[in-house]
Amino acid sequence: MSKADVPATVQKWLESVDLDIVQNDYSSSFSGGMKRRLSLAIATVGDAPVVVLDEVSFDACLSCSIHFSSFLIQKHVYFI
Repeated sequence: MSKADVPATVQKWLESVDLDIVQNDYSSSFSGGMKRRLSLAIATVGDAPVVVLDEVSFDACLSCSIHFSSFLIQKHVYFI
């Protein structure tokens, strides 16, 4: 990825985990679920062939769980 592509890539990944609206906030102010989504985006930003997720958990919120699962499938991250 070229240096010029970095801002657009970061924006795309923040949007994919619904964190674009807080992109200028410190992550220390994020909820636990927001931190998990940020970690997931960071882990998948490089299109690594394998991503190992330890203790994958889903939020109590059903729509959050569905979004999380959809993101993983879209990024070709599968559970073993």
